[in-house]
Amino acid sequence: MHNVNAICLLWLLGVTAVFSQPVWAAEVPISAGTDNVTIGQLEAIQSRNFLLEQQVQTARLKRQLRESESIASETAASTTPLPFIPSRPAGEKSDAKFAATSSQKQASSPVRLQEIYGRGTQLRARILLSQGGVTEVIAGDQIPGSQLRVTAVTPATVRLSDGSELSF
Repeated sequence: MHNVNAICLLWLLGVTAVFSQPVWAAEVPISAGTDNVTIGQLEAIQSRNFLLEQQVQTARLKRQLRESESIASETAASTTPLPFIPSRPAGEKSDAKFAATSSQKQASSPVRLQEIYGRGTQLRARILLSQGGVTEVIAGDQIPGSQLRVTAVTPATVRLSDGSELSF
């Protein structure tokens, strides 16, 4: 019991010592009224808030970048990037004779299968168009520049609405 009273007395003495320290007044007193806030103080608060907002935005963008990089690295393992395919192959001539043979090829095969990729039932096909572009399609998509639709994508073929199949 005697120790408890000594500890309480010591605690009371410490609290009294802390509150007996001199109190220093601020350079510019700020009270509850808005009349005492100066424009300089307001600008300082606003610039501090702006800085904090920018730091939050930077942290948010860094997190999004990390997430997108991890997603990109996961998908890079399962798919390959699109190769650059020019609209006209290198060395192609633009004379009328070549244009006639090219249009005959386009009439017989409007599109050509380039790649099939994906997992399970989520297969996609990369198709080289007769105009020279490349498009990615899934079942139900219409092939650009034609009336054909993709009816099914299997690991080996792409079936079109006219009954034809594209394969490697």
